[in-house]
Amino acid sequence: MHKKYTFTIIALALVLGVVFFGDAFVQVEGSSALTFRKIVRASFAWIGAVVSSPTTEENISTLMQENASLKAKLFFLEHDTVRIIAEQRIFVSAPVYSTYPFNNRSLITIAAGKADKIVAQAPVVFGDYIFLGEVFDVTEQTSIVRTVFDPGWELPVKIGEDSVDALLIGGRTPRLTLIVSSAKLNPGDTIFTATPTFPYGLTIGEVDEISYTPGSGFQEAHIRLPYEFSMIDTVSVILP
Repeated sequence: MHKKYTFTIIALALVLGVVFFGDAFVQVEGSSALTFRKIVRASFAWIGAVVSSPTTEENISTLMQENASLKAKLFFLEHDTVRIIAEQRIFVSAPVYSTYPFNNRSLITIAAGKADKIVAQAPVVFGDYIFLGEVFDVTEQTSIVRTVFDPGWELPVKIGEDSVDALLIGGRTPRLTLIVSSAKLNPGDTIFTATPTFPYGLTIGEVDEISYTPGSGFQEAHIRLPYEFSMIDTVSVILP
């Protein structure tokens, strides 16, 4: 997707160059033409800076994650049973300790613990409303968080506006299973929390590829997560 944007910008720059710097344009005289040339040249300089910038892809990724966070918040506020309670929830922000070079995604350690009123089984979110996991163990200053990438974790969830029941199976690539064959699913349907342990309606991700095994009576689906795990350096714990 990022390459597509880059090619589009380059193509646009070439078209503008042909139109405004061709022989026909050279014949135009007057102060207005000179001013226009300066504007076009400035535009080209800006385009070049954007294309050559080493952080362009990172910025796009950041914007996409911010958009996903906003979408998750709106979804949560629409589905939380009491809007006022939802808006008054207490979020404790905590940095994530590095696991480099092991990059263990199933269990992460955060810099918040009992001293910050963190308790076991408290939901942990990214961008406040995107569900990442739960507090697994707590010390005075730190907590261990079990994430959706933990292979031993199974979590009942719901899907889409029809609130279709499913079971999330954790792992390096989390997936959904035990979805009744009669349920209508579409790629892009929101997957959200629906157990008494966590606030109702926290976004987990979206339905990606859907599969059906004949004779099983159930569908399965891959999950498209709204974040890149490597970019998560701060999370929030929702206090009870």
